[in-house]
Amino acid sequence: MTPILLMLLPACGQSAPPRGGPDDPAGPAAAEDGGGADDGADSTAENAPGGGDGGTGDTGAAGQPDVPRHDGDVAGPIDVNLVVNGGFEAGSLDGWILVGGDCEVVGGLPDQLPAEGDWMLHGGRDTIADCLLVQDIDLLARGFADADLDQGRFVVQLESWLASTSLPERFDDQARLAVRFLDEAGAELGSLEPLIGTGSEWLERAAEGRLPRGTRTLRVEVEGRLRRGTDNDSIADDIQVRLQPAGRSSPVITKAPLLQDHRRDAMRILWETDGNLASSLVRWDVPGGGLRHRATRVRTIQVDPTRFVHVADIEGLFPGTLYEYAVSTGDTRSDRYLFRTTPEPDAGAVTIAWMADNQDGPEVMATHIRHMHARSPDLLIAPGDVIEHADVASEWSDYWWAPLTEDDFGQTTPVLIARGNHDAEHPYAYAYTALPGNEAWYSFRYGPVFVVVLDSGGPKSDPDLATDQARFIEEALASDEARTATFRIVVMHAAPYTNTNKGDGSDGDADARAAWERRFVDGDVDLVVAGHYHSYQRGEHDGIVYTVVGGGGAVLDGETHDNWDWLRVVDVTFHYSLMEVRGDRLQWTTYDLDDEVIDRFTIQADR
Repeated sequence: MTPILLMLLPACGQSAPPRGGPDDPAGPAAAEDGGGADDGADSTAENAPGGGDGGTGDTGAAGQPDVPRHDGDVAGPIDVNLVVNGGFEAGSLDGWILVGGDCEVVGGLPDQLPAEGDWMLHGGRDTIADCLLVQDIDLLARGFADADLDQGRFVVQLESWLASTSLPERFDDQARLAVRFLDEAGAELGSLEPLIGTGSEWLERAAEGRLPRGTRTLRVEVEGRLRRGTDNDSIADDIQVRLQPAGRSSPVITKAPLLQDHRRDAMRILWETDGNLASSLVRWDVPGGGLRHRATRVRTIQVDPTRFVHVADIEGLFPGTLYEYAVSTGDTRSDRYLFRTTPEPDAGAVTIAWMADNQDGPEVMATHIRHMHARSPDLLIAPGDVIEHADVASEWSDYWWAPLTEDDFGQTTPVLIARGNHDAEHPYAYAYTALPGNEAWYSFRYGPVFVVVLDSGGPKSDPDLATDQARFIEEALASDEARTATFRIVVMHAAPYTNTNKGDGSDGDADARAAWERRFVDGDVDLVVAGHYHSYQRGEHDGIVYTVVGGGGAVLDGETHDNWDWLRVVDVTFHYSLMEVRGDRLQWTTYDLDDEVIDRFTIQADR
């Protein structure tokens, strides 16, 4: 999917800014002065003469509302669907460009009729490919005026019916919709998305947002993401895109920024606001540099009419380097925070924290986070179940995001997850996370450590390339980055082995054992970290140390067993773990809720 998309789209219009790093202590030389860099109002404080950072206050910038006032009518077809054949009622793909896969227009499926009219889009039968359709809407050709587009006088509204023919919240195909905003050179200025469509019931999905200044083309993308089987069961119907005149708007930041990245030359930042009718961006620099640089290409996902998640990448950074940033939407600006990028592969020391299954225990999680913060880890990895009920939007705020604001932890320390059974497949889980890879499984090098993150809720092994985690494991562990790493670690939610459970008699994930364990051995994996079972466990099997770190806050397991005699450490208590790699030595320490040590072990590299 990704290579196809990159071939289609022109190069990003947001060129990488000069990088500040060890050899450039003053930071990037070509500082932006604020004038015209933001696509906000004509007279905000940040765009005033001498603007730059827009004042000394970190928690908000005084000024006029971000959406400018306009007098008189704007040119162009207002409140008219700009998509050609958006309901596929031509009975064909007329008006669309087929970029990838075997997308087809059908009059219905055995268990699914069109949401509107007589036809709908289907991802394709007997296929192993993602479906991708694209339609470009030339706004000037449609009668909109340069002046109106350059002054940001429009709001874009996106609507569609989306679904899949699978069971709801099952790991299966996903229907996705997005509109990308392109400038006159075809460079992307940002994007807007509604929630994804999953489950066999038609879901009416909608999103609205400020049209970035300078937009000339709306690129509408309909994607059916194939994830299981040989039929792409994603379906879509009645796609509509409209422009409306913009009014005044002053959205508020409702979730502090959260770091979610592992790259050496970039950092991904997520935050939430209660509105999207104003521009969003990230200001960044080396510490003390004045936040002179801006990441303005923002992806926005509308969760509901009062929840908008913004995702932006700061790119062109140096490895292992400290940077400062703040996010803003309209007049609202976050505090300033610091982060450090991932170190070079030959870095001799990294510290990674681990905690799973916080679920409905935010007070316990907050305590763990405070204790972690005092030990300054470089990264936190959470092996799943970060909330209790994935379909409750408030839990993503109260049970996950809020505890990560303790001591500004998530704002200064990147947090990555492996998807768990409680959070995995609900559309909210894909709005409130922006994971690498295919957003389900991925791998990365972090200094001397190579990490493979798996989705225990997805197919363990499947003949289709798109969903074959067994093949992914083999290829990841055979990569140069893995083979040259001092330690190799696998992360998943449902532990392959357990001596505790919730009274269900489980001895671990048998499917994971059957499909993956031999590949772990063949790939010289040193450590497997999992959750799901609400306890701490540790043992060594076939030369691999297996740990369970399920003490993040959920109700602890009620039963212990003797399923596996080599799992010698079992402690049913709340806990988190800290992994310190120094040279060829990995030291693992697990702490209880009082921050007392309950287990410690060392792995010595033999390569």
